[in-house]
This record gives sequence, C-alpha cells and structure tokens, in this order.
Amino acid sequence: MNLSFAAKGEEAMRTKQGKIRAFALTGLSVILVLGATHSTANAQGGDSYYNIRNKNSELYLQVEGEGTHHGANVVQANFEDRDDFKWSLELEKGDYKIQNKNSKLYLQVYDKQTHHGANVVQANFEDRDDFKWSLELEKGDYYNIRNKNSELYLQVFDKQTHHGANVIQANLEDRDDFKWNLRLASGESPDYNCRFADFHGGLKESDAN
Repeated sequence: MNLSFAAKGEEAMRTKQGKIRAFALTGLSVILVLGATHSTANAQGGDSYYNIRNKNSELYLQVEGEGTHHGANVVQANFEDRDDFKWSLELEKGDYKIQNKNSKLYLQVYDKQTHHGANVVQANFEDRDDFKWSLELEKGDYYNIRNKNSELYLQVFDKQTHHGANVIQANLEDRDDFKWNLRLASGESPDYNCRFADFHGGLKESDAN
C-alpha cells in the first residue's frame, strides 16, 4: 500500500487550545498536522525533536556520555532534559534519517554490519541504507524500528533494564525490548505530549514511499 504525506489542507478545525488540526484525504493519501506553527516538513519529522523511550525498561535512547564525535555509542539511559536525548526524524522516500540534536550526527549500524547483535552508534551521515530506518507501528503507540540495510531491529541488548545498557540491532521478536515510544521533546510544541503517531494519523511508516 502506498501512502503519501502531501500538504493538502482541505479541511481545518481549531481546537480549544487554539491549535489547528488539518486533515486531507485523497484516495489513499493521508496527512495529519498538529500545531499552527508546524510546517509540513516538521509534521514528517524534520526539525521537531523526539524523546525515544524503550517499552521494556522505560529508559530513553541517548548518546553515551553526551558524546559528539563520530562513532560514539548509543545506549538507553535515565531521562534528563538534555539535547543528547533528543532526536529528529527526517522522512525520505519512505525511510527516516534519525539525527541527534546535541551532536548533529545520525543513528547508524556500526560499519554497515548486517548480523544480529551489531552495535548501533552515531555517525557522520552518508547516503547509505545503514543510516536509514523505518517505523512499524505496534499497539499502544509503540514502534519497531528497522534498519533498511540489515532489515534488523533496534533493541536493548539482552532485554536489559539498567541505565547505560547497550543498544544493538537484532532479529525481531515480539517483546517489549524491541518496542519504542516517540513523543515530542519538551519545548518542541505547545503540547509536548503529542505522539509521533499524531503527526502521521497512526499509519505504518514502513509502508510509506
């Protein structure tokens, strides 16, 4: 199924908070935009930043030690309201580039590896599939996050729940350590509890082209 996110804005409704909710439905094309100040690019990820939380541990995706260098490790950590916990998602041809706000580097599988257990790091962006990710919506506003190159999924190593546990790619299993929730980071929206799905109408991002 092909889903597109074109800015049509055929119908709009103002909420009690004064925000604009715009809906457009043309065939199988759907758009949901929240916030009068958000552009279409922001509705697709773009310049908005998200906190990404693991369902199993309830800890957050973070660059270890606030690192800003190419190759810095990615872990789960107790939440702090810092830029190394914030990630932008830029949609490009059905896949996302996931950028850390603090370092301006991108989520990547180390050295283009395709095996189960390969490490996940941040790196200088290159236009390769190991930098591209798809989001597959699960129940309860959680996503499985799949790497395009390996077709493996973002996971906390060995179902660990402690601060500092490593994040890897792995063969998908129907467990909570593979599921991630995305919400707008504080200060990114008048209502920072907006979900990532709110900007996409709850669609499976892996189906987008």
